[in-house]
Amino acid sequence: MGKKEKILKFSLICIFVFICIFLLNRITIYTGDDYMYHFFFEQGRVSSSSRRLSGITDIPASMRNHYQSFNGRIVAHSIIQFFMLFDKSIFNICNSIAYVVVGILLLFNIQPIYKKWKAWHLVLVYLFMWLCLPDFGLSVLWVSGAVNYLWMSMLLLGLMAFYRYHHETPQKMSRRPIEWLKAILIIPLAFICGWSSENGGGAVIGLVFLIILIWVYEKRHIPVWAVSGWLVSCVGFLFLLKAPSSAAKMDTVYTAEVLLKRIREVIGFSYHYIMILYIFFFVLAVLFIRWRIKVGRSWKEDIAFPVVYMLSGAASVIVLLASPVIMGKSWIWAVCTAVCAIGQLIWKMTEDGWKLDIRTFRELVAILGIVAVFNYWTAYKDLKKTYSEYQLQLSEIQEQKEQGIRDVAITLLSNEQNICNPAMKTPNVSTDKNSWFNEWMALYYEVDSITGIEE
Repeated sequence: MGKKEKILKFSLICIFVFICIFLLNRITIYTGDDYMYHFFFEQGRVSSSSRRLSGITDIPASMRNHYQSFNGRIVAHSIIQFFMLFDKSIFNICNSIAYVVVGILLLFNIQPIYKKWKAWHLVLVYLFMWLCLPDFGLSVLWVSGAVNYLWMSMLLLGLMAFYRYHHETPQKMSRRPIEWLKAILIIPLAFICGWSSENGGGAVIGLVFLIILIWVYEKRHIPVWAVSGWLVSCVGFLFLLKAPSSAAKMDTVYTAEVLLKRIREVIGFSYHYIMILYIFFFVLAVLFIRWRIKVGRSWKEDIAFPVVYMLSGAASVIVLLASPVIMGKSWIWAVCTAVCAIGQLIWKMTEDGWKLDIRTFRELVAILGIVAVFNYWTAYKDLKKTYSEYQLQLSEIQEQKEQGIRDVAITLLSNEQNICNPAMKTPNVSTDKNSWFNEWMALYYEVDSITGIEE
């Protein structure tokens, strides 16, 4: 396949995926915390002083309050408030691009040498993303959730791409000025990654540390940027943990009952989201080790990278035991690292000469593609139904405002049935006009109150 043909195929795949995700984003409504983030952050509740964000200059002060009283994830929530300054169509476009970029970065973390890529490799990655990313509606489509999980995963995978590429390319020591320039340039990304999220940021710090240990063990040259990236990410993580709001949430009495409850939740979510991926990796690892022993070749060096990726994912799950609230979307980094580790191991096996029939992979792509098409259509219909009902709510609000009614009543959304619909697991309009969501929505649409009524 020629270079131009390869670029064309990859471009068409990316455009197709972009369109598919954009169509879903376009019919995904504001829900949960979305309305709240349109406003200058105070205490997370509607008050007489609550006001809409007037511009980008409001965001730093708003996030300072957020850091003090809500949580320390300032990077993600600053991005959320930035998008709330514009029409949602801007987010729909940017979020669809972010999804495409995550797929490319996953493939890059699997095999950073572009010339070895084939079009079906990227197709397989996107199929796994669609079928395996946890709570797809919450972690990919919902504005507040997508930035916290999909976008932060994009940044983390972007940072890891530097380390992955260095590991797979010939070790050529750059001139000292170039080394220090790279060390400086990686600082912003590493700092943001460390500050990204409690479980993802910490897991990446551990992953980078283990990679550096691997290089020490293999007597590789360790570039200055690799060490500076790790150190700066640690600083970013400290900013996250030092948030007064984070300290308040962690101030929990850890009784045996509470700990057992959290262990059951972590095991339950892990069983649902990553069990199959981890079992598959374990089987592949055993086959790989047995093969290497059989042919008399070393296996420790080549299995080290996949193993540390898996350990990073497992660590991102284990630390959730300290979280006051455990949610499925937090498993996104564990899924991403598992996909990377499995891909890395399969790539090593094929380079070893394993006869993995290309037709088998094409058949796998075809089967997963059929499943994905069915799932996509089901998700689209459910999101479209919710979007139509949401449009009805907006028209009801507008009609009552025109009639001079300040305490408006709108039809409740029907029950959502698809995991790709974020309204399924987020607060929305209820029959209680004093619920926090109803109050924020009322403030957003400039009415005194909103009450949900049964159709």
